[in-house]
Amino acid sequence: MGGKPALTRTLAGIVGLALAYFGTGWFALHVAANIPGNVSALWPPAGIALAAVLLLGHRVWPGILVGSIALNVIFFPVTGSGVARVLGPALIGLGSSAEVLLASVLVERCAAGRAALATPGRVMKLVASVAVASAVAAVTGLVATAGLGPMPWKLAPGFVATWWVGDAVGMLVVTPLVLETDAHASGRKREALVMLAGTLALGQLIVGRPLPSHFGPEMPVSWLLVLPAVWAGLRLGGRVVAAQTLLVHLLLSWAAFDRRGPFGALEPTTALAITDALLVSMQLTGLLLASATARAQRSHDELEDARRSLERKVEARTRSLEDANAALKQEVATREQLGARLVEAQKREALGRLAGGIAHDFNNLLTVIGWEAANIEAAPEVSETTRDAALAIRTTSTRASELTRQLLAVARRQPVRPRVVELGAVVAAVSRLVRPLLPRDVDLEVQQDGTCHVEIDPTQLDQVLLNLAINARDAMPDGGTLAVTMGTRELDAALATELGLSEGAWVWCRVRDTGDGIPPDVLPRIFEPFFSTKPSGSGSGLGLSTAAGIVEQAGGLLTAASPPGEGATFTLWLPRADAPSTAASDRESSTSLTGPSGVAPPDVPGSLTILVAEDEELIRKLLVRALERGGFHVLSAADGEEALALAHRHGIDHIDLVLTDVRMPGIEGPELVRRLRESKPVPALYMSGFIDQVGDVPREDLLAKPFGMEEAVRAVRAVLARSARSARRHTGPRDGGNVRPGP
Repeated sequence: MGGKPALTRTLAGIVGLALAYFGTGWFALHVAANIPGNVSALWPPAGIALAAVLLLGHRVWPGILVGSIALNVIFFPVTGSGVARVLGPALIGLGSSAEVLLASVLVERCAAGRAALATPGRVMKLVASVAVASAVAAVTGLVATAGLGPMPWKLAPGFVATWWVGDAVGMLVVTPLVLETDAHASGRKREALVMLAGTLALGQLIVGRPLPSHFGPEMPVSWLLVLPAVWAGLRLGGRVVAAQTLLVHLLLSWAAFDRRGPFGALEPTTALAITDALLVSMQLTGLLLASATARAQRSHDELEDARRSLERKVEARTRSLEDANAALKQEVATREQLGARLVEAQKREALGRLAGGIAHDFNNLLTVIGWEAANIEAAPEVSETTRDAALAIRTTSTRASELTRQLLAVARRQPVRPRVVELGAVVAAVSRLVRPLLPRDVDLEVQQDGTCHVEIDPTQLDQVLLNLAINARDAMPDGGTLAVTMGTRELDAALATELGLSEGAWVWCRVRDTGDGIPPDVLPRIFEPFFSTKPSGSGSGLGLSTAAGIVEQAGGLLTAASPPGEGATFTLWLPRADAPSTAASDRESSTSLTGPSGVAPPDVPGSLTILVAEDEELIRKLLVRALERGGFHVLSAADGEEALALAHRHGIDHIDLVLTDVRMPGIEGPELVRRLRESKPVPALYMSGFIDQVGDVPREDLLAKPFGMEEAVRAVRAVLARSARSARRHTGPRDGGNVRPGP
């Protein structure tokens, strides 16, 4: 139903365009008929055709072809056969159609189509588009006129220039009549009529048209016609600029052909060239001013809208702030507390970056130092003095390793193996260790309210409780009471917000002493790394910051309070966990006794092959030596690529375990294992000195640096044994139960 009206509109557009093209072209050619090689300073049909295509769409282009062919059948100069009379107009018609279609495509893609007058940049793109497209019609017109008509080829440059400029100026002047213009400018119709009347009057004085009694001055004052274009550009928009330029074109062209006005004494061709230059100057000046003014007006309107919107928001916000003023006053303390926590977190983050940056390399060095010191210490031929020196080196290496772990714990980057534990049982075990460290005049009290299960690395929890107990002991040089109480609590929204925790079930553990307490100026800084009030040499200042880092890494919070005259109280808040099943508890007990694999290190046949990938040469050599002493066959590689090549050369089926560093140049450890497992599900044991580097590596398959030689061999045997047990579960014993350890 909708197809017929659309077809009718299209046909009407084609017919109308053909008539308009023919009529305006006939007028232009008729006016310039007495000037060979010229039509007019401006070719209106090209502008009308481009305007029609932009306004009605590309479907009306046949109207250009029909109008151009009809026009050139009448005016095409021919001195030969009838073929030339048909072929010439057809060629020119095709060139004119191609010119307009190309111009429309360029304007739509480069200058935003009918919005080409929106900005000065788009105006310049419009000019460039019509200039490029006009060359098509000029070239085809030259071929038709010089090849089929009487015009000699030696006149080709002037002919092409005239045709090209006429079409370009025609499109540049006429097309803006249908382009979008600024809304403010379109409302000033009376002012536009006054400006056009002024242009007509000024043109009468300059060129002597349309009144025949006045022939115009001989002085070259035609530049005065630019002034109305400036007026139109600043206030009236691009359409009025185009109308004013078109009016000036009619006046100047008529005067030039009648040898009137400032160009009357010039040759017609020269007069037309000057007219073209004047028209382009007027049109460009007006369009650029119109687009710049429109853009400035849009910016002003947008700014005004934004200002009004902002004023409304400010008013609403002011009312909201007035309503919330009382509540904000109550939250000042909370905000200050959160700010202090943020500063503390930033400090720990900075320390974590520092510690993490050196942890990997430092732990590599400590591993080598500790291993070599142990080798020297165990050598039977060394002297007692050398053995004592080796022991001192190994002890210092261990202390340095502890310092690294403390730094990583402060920054919450320490490798952890969390599991569900009963807090009361851990506190009872730690109490047995703490009791001998306390003076006789310090009483230790432990009280528990119900079961308190938490998920945390039990070794780290021991470290936290020991640090707090030792600090409490040092705060009571004259004796007192150290009380440890614990229980569970449901945090409501208010208390959770105050503490900076989430709502829900939490376990708390309070460590309180009856010492002198903590001064108010010191209390905000007690969790800062390396901050200590103890004498020099009495502590590193990492105890409380380490404890806070461990608790926060477990998802909890460590707080401190010291009311005047009541000693100091430290409170641990940890998320409450579900009690583990009996089987899980048994496994956890086994894991805590056997190391990273969770199984007791069994005897494993020494014929197994271990692929070692470690970029640190000294550690790699020590690992090879330790594993070979343990009865393994070892293949060693300095990086992942070398390890892959070595595995393929040796045969992946003959590799029983991969021992690899997590971070290496090129192919890293996890990627190396993934590629090897594409051929065989080989078990793997990873090494790393920094938790941020391990990614998704299972903690039970991680060997934290630094480690001892015996620890490395035990870990390898444990992973192999676990792999062998897994293989037996999946396949069952073969050959009387003698199963080679596998994944």
